[in-house]
Parts: sequence; C-alpha cells; structure tokens
Amino acid sequence: MSWMLAKEGIAWGLGTTLVEMGIGPEAFIPVVGLVPQFVGMWLEIGAVTVILAPTLATIAETLGIPAYQFRTTFVVTLKFGLSTPPLGIRLFATSSVSDRSVWAIGKQVLPFYVADIFVLLSIIFIAQLRIMLPSAAGG
Repeated sequence: MSWMLAKEGIAWGLGTTLVEMGIGPEAFIPVVGLVPQFVGMWLEIGAVTVILAPTLATIAETLGIPAYQFRTTFVVTLKFGLSTPPLGIRLFATSSVSDRSVWAIGKQVLPFYVADIFVLLSIIFIAQLRIMLPSAAGG
C-alpha cells in the first residue's frame, strides 16, 4: 500500500490541494491531525513518515508554522493512528502475540484511546502545549 501511495503521488496531490485551497496555519494543524491518523491506520509509521512528512513539512514551513510544532503534532497523530480501531496495526500485532481477538483488545484499550483523543485534540487546538516542551528544554 505504501508503494501505491508513493507511486500515485498521493502526498504530492494532497499538498497541492491544500496549497490551492489557500488553507492557513490555523486550519493546517488540524489537517496534520487528521491525515496521518487516517493513513496511520493502514500503514506503519516509517512508511507514512517517508511518504507524507516531506510534503506536509514543506507546507508547514511555507505557512510559517515552526518545525517543532509540526513535528510534535505529526508524531503524536501517527501514534494515535496505529491504535485506532478497527484497522490500527498495533491492535493486530497485539492480537497475534496475545492470542486474543482484535475486538477484545479494542475493548480493553478504549479508556486509553479516549485519553489519547483528549491529548491529541489538546495538542492540535492549544498551541502552547506544542510549544511547552521545546521551551522547557531551552529551544
């Protein structure tokens, strides 16, 4: 699937569409919160990063979004996509190791998933949270 996305130029098409729409920084960060999450349900993190990160990072830079803000949102969103039921790769890996069904694991993960949704939405819509850690580290 990652080969297909790369071959068909999906990332480039997404980038072109976002630029043509005239999307601003306030609307771009939520897009970064949705696109990697959706694609992350289907592919593993390495493939998604190689395919989407260069295009989205270039758009973020053009819009004046600091690189650390983009990266924080992108990585947290990818982690979230790995565990999103019913297609999250992490659920299937856990299922094969534990010999439990994906649905049984999904039920057990639900409280953590709700907490992840809260963290993701907080990072997307409260800019100070994206800035807090780099600022604390002196960056």
